[in-house]
Amino acid sequence: MEELKQRFQVARWIAEELAGIIRKEEQAELEAWRKESQANELEYQELQQECLEGHYVNPYPEGEVARQWKRFAARNKYPRLFFRNWYRYAVLVVLLVGVAGILKWKVGVKPEVLRPDLLAIPIAQGTPLLRLENGMTMMLDDSSVLFRGEALPGVRLGEGMIDYRQTDDRIGEEIYNTLIIPKGGEFRIQLADGSQVWLNSETELRYPVRFSGKERRVFLKGEAYFEVARNAQKPFVVTTSGGVDVSVLGTKFNVTSYDNDEQVMTTLAEGCVEVGNGQKTVRLQKEEQALFHKEQGSFQVQKVDVDLHLAWKEGKFIFEEQSLEQIMKQLQRWYEMNVFYTNEEVKHYTFSGNLKKYDDFDKIVRMLEEVAGIQISIKENCVIIGMK
Repeated sequence: MEELKQRFQVARWIAEELAGIIRKEEQAELEAWRKESQANELEYQELQQECLEGHYVNPYPEGEVARQWKRFAARNKYPRLFFRNWYRYAVLVVLLVGVAGILKWKVGVKPEVLRPDLLAIPIAQGTPLLRLENGMTMMLDDSSVLFRGEALPGVRLGEGMIDYRQTDDRIGEEIYNTLIIPKGGEFRIQLADGSQVWLNSETELRYPVRFSGKERRVFLKGEAYFEVARNAQKPFVVTTSGGVDVSVLGTKFNVTSYDNDEQVMTTLAEGCVEVGNGQKTVRLQKEEQALFHKEQGSFQVQKVDVDLHLAWKEGKFIFEEQSLEQIMKQLQRWYEMNVFYTNEEVKHYTFSGNLKKYDDFDKIVRMLEEVAGIQISIKENCVIIGMK
């Protein structure tokens, strides 16, 4: 059984390699396996050819693969001899139809008839807003091009981004602008010091037009990914709406601080950061995450897969053992909908999955119903979730 499990993993690596999503460490393990023997290299070539001739899709996350493997192993404690070659079809069997059949909604089977009620849930279509220090508000779309030169001297406005250029470090009161991203929106800003910030939906960032003080402080409500320009003389500080400050000199990290979340989450991609609430401070190293529990006022530091927490930048929702309630909160920031649960128990169902942010809502619903074992119905813009 262990040999079968290893072959399953090799098949998965090959599928990820072909899909262009394999991680560096997994690529290295695959290469090492190929070099172990000539037989392994031959098997690699055969598997790759079989996958190319099939209609594979991107594999779903590690946690879901592990769970499905356990189900498969439990049903097949004494595999027959023909399972010795089962790994040759792992790409087509597991990644295409799933060992428990949970991916059949996205492979080459006859598609289900679309449910008209599910098509009523659209992706939100709000326009990002820029609020200036003097109270003036601008919509950041094509119509703002007509007057942006007068209202925003020294600022470049492009598609989905705004770029500030700091011309000097004159001492004086800092002038703040606020960038407001609505539900279903995303935006990027380059601050005056060269730092870049990607803003997720339902996010506000308040920042100075010039950094003239002893530190570079910005204020965040929502979620943003930061690539901070290094300046040892001026620390960069993100003050969140959840009562947490994130302090850096120059690094890459993600901060999630929505008012309706129970935690403030800081995920470090590169370098190191300090996260504190005025009473306690924790220092993060690469690929670590700090969870600040608002109610308890406590910190928890853990090692994480950074790619999962940055997936929103690449147009994806990736869930790893998250409760249905947490998942629906994220979807509500993207789709025009409210959510109602017929019972409390269903909120705590856990799920792992990989969704595209621009998928139609009916595809997301069909996957949730199939994988999580729930029943979803729509009444106007209200999503009603219960047990099957």
